[in-house]
Amino acid sequence: MVIFGNVCALAGLWLRLRWRATLDQERRAYVVGVVRQIAPGTRLDMDDQYANGHRVRVTLIRQPEPRDHAGTGR
Repeated sequence: MVIFGNVCALAGLWLRLRWRATLDQERRAYVVGVVRQIAPGTRLDMDDQYANGHRVRVTLIRQPEPRDHAGTGR
């Protein structure tokens, strides 16, 4: 009976770890997808907070393109 209880506890921990790893892989895939779509000249600010109050805050800020001054090409 003791062995059965330990096996069940170990199986529960293994399932929880597997679920957590899958969740982390999905988050990573999402963030990688967002980063790949960022245009050059865009600033990305990320604010993580885990230890499981979750929270991933992503802010994209487009930098204004430099303008030519009086047609000088600068």
